Amino acid sequence: HFFQRTKVYCHEGGCGSCVVCASYLDKITNKPEEISVNSCLFPLYSCDGYSFTTVEGLGSKKNGLHPVQKRLADKNGSQCGYCSPGFVMTMYSKLKNNPRPSKEEIEKSFDGSMTSFASDKDPIDIEDLTSLKCLSPECDHDNKMLRIDMQNKTWFAPVSLEDLFSIFYIKEKKFRLMFGNTSIGVYKKQACFDGFINVKGIQELYGIKFENDRLTIGANCSLSNLIRIFAKYSEKCPAKFGHLKKLGQCFLKIGNVHVRNSACWAGNLAVKKQFGEFPSDVMTILETSGAKLNVYRNIRDLRGPMEMNIENFLHDPEIVVGEFLIESLTLDALDQEKTVCMYRKVMPRSQNAHAYVNSGFRFEFESAQSTKLVNEPLLCFNGIDENFFHAEKTQKFLQNKDLLDSAVFTGSVKILNDELRESGILVQKDPLLTTPDYRISLALSMYYKFYIQILHSKSKEIKTELKSLPESIVDSRKISNSEESVEIDNQSFPLTKPIPKLNAYSQTSGETKYVDDLPPSAHQTHGAFILSTIASAKIDHIDIEQALNMNGVLGIYLAKDIPGENNLMPKPFIQEPIFADKEVIYARQPIGLVVAKTKEIAKKAAGIVRVKYTDIKKPILNIQDAIAQKSFHPKPSCGDIIKGKRLFFVILKNHLL
Repeated sequence: HFFQRTKVYCHEGGCGSCVVCASYLDKITNKPEEISVNSCLFPLYSCDGYSFTTVEGLGSKKNGLHPVQKRLADKNGSQCGYCSPGFVMTMYSKLKNNPRPSKEEIEKSFDGSMTSFASDKDPIDIEDLTSLKCLSPECDHDNKMLRIDMQNKTWFAPVSLEDLFSIFYIKEKKFRLMFGNTSIGVYKKQACFDGFINVKGIQELYGIKFENDRLTIGANCSLSNLIRIFAKYSEKCPAKFGHLKKLGQCFLKIGNVHVRNSACWAGNLAVKKQFGEFPSDVMTILETSGAKLNVYRNIRDLRGPMEMNIENFLHDPEIVVGEFLIESLTLDALDQEKTVCMYRKVMPRSQNAHAYVNSGFRFEFESAQSTKLVNEPLLCFNGIDENFFHAEKTQKFLQNKDLLDSAVFTGSVKILNDELRESGILVQKDPLLTTPDYRISLALSMYYKFYIQILHSKSKEIKTELKSLPESIVDSRKISNSEESVEIDNQSFPLTKPIPKLNAYSQTSGETKYVDDLPPSAHQTHGAFILSTIASAKIDHIDIEQALNMNGVLGIYLAKDIPGENNLMPKPFIQEPIFADKEVIYARQPIGLVVAKTKEIAKKAAGIVRVKYTDIKKPILNIQDAIAQKSFHPKPSCGDIIKGKRLFFVILKNHLL
């Protein structure tokens, strides 16, 4: 028997279908904690020391539904129901930590549920629930390093830095350090490693120390905990760390609540180190806050951690992926009256998305009301170019300048614009990125809004229409709300009465069966598409021999194997081939289908089919290029309806109520 009610869809930690509730013993407080996590990103071996509650543990139609399951169903909160167990577990996990959450807290907890929610009620009204009790006590756990050897890979789970260093005594082996493993949702293909090291158990990496106006936070601090720590010390020392409260809230723009529960800030920086194009929000926020890193530049030489700024960490050639360890970060006090900090992010949607561009600014002034800068200000950007972070020329120009001087503003904008254009951004390295001009305009807009915010905060006269510029419409959005009005016609009962659909309880309890939940039938096979790797080219040759000879592959079908017409769309719609035959017109266009005994074999075989292309062209990626190259869809054909009616054998006429 398998637990089948927890679903999986995106395999990226983005849709929320796979959410479960994880219970563990907090390394800092030594108390049980319960959080929601994406099970699709949680490695099996890293479950050591955790207990999990899935939707099976809440309730069923036979044994009785949990209040969350019942309310979601009663309020018509499901469509097909595939994502409903994820919604249920998200709310369950929220109530385990806070039995009486506010509407705003509830709404924010669903930032990781990207699937459809069809309730005709306000979804927050569904969560008017009572407190829940813990189901089981925390189990004892042997505090020793775990080692699991599997084929040619090894899994390590050290419990101390000494354990970690001992692993690296193994020469000529490459290891991947991991904490939450959430990066696999973004970069699925990473470097090859001989082993994996789960650093969650290393007690020394959880330390939090506050002394001599300096705050030190260990590398194993999750993003969710980092938000709480920033809020705690901004309230504890508002005159020196007050800026951390607003910057801490900026972490809410990273991923979603399940990702933030699993991921640590140091892991995010490690991803940025490995993949320079990654638009790390953590990097920009920490740089804005003035953070320094304490890093073991090479774990094998056993030298102590070195303090360095974030940019040096990223560009130090001696810090090699898989060979370094971030131990902690340190934050020094800032004079809150003289210093202004701001972080901004523009992204495709308001939650759970990478930045097009993010930015951080930190300006220090002579006094609370002064507009004259002292020292060199900070302007940093992510999403421009992987080698561009600080706007160094603009920073030097602004040093000791008065922001009330209009020449300072126009001069700084010109320098910043030139600096951005010289950064390498004009070379479009990734066709999925927004255009260089758009990202440059975003960076300039962010700077402009920060400039206006400073003048406005210092009670300087600015035009009325400019006063609202620094405000974010998204961030100031009110809590969602809705009203319903249902007129019930008793003569048409049960029509017009708002009652739950028949399968609502099965959906919210996870008992509804989908194709992947069904047991395999006799002679069942699996298919995987052979997809094009080129967007626009002619197909010269398709080599299927190696894939066809794989054990478990039953057949490979191409366009030539289709009986009849190779067309997906009926007339009068534009023809679209089932499989590309002579040319491909978009990336990942289906070229064929591998049929095999298992899904895994089919996918692997599809990946080793070799397609040779000729006449490779630059793809058309925007409307302007399509118009310039006259790449238009043909008009759909349409016949003569009046003439066609004369050919009909039978014509039915009636009135529709």
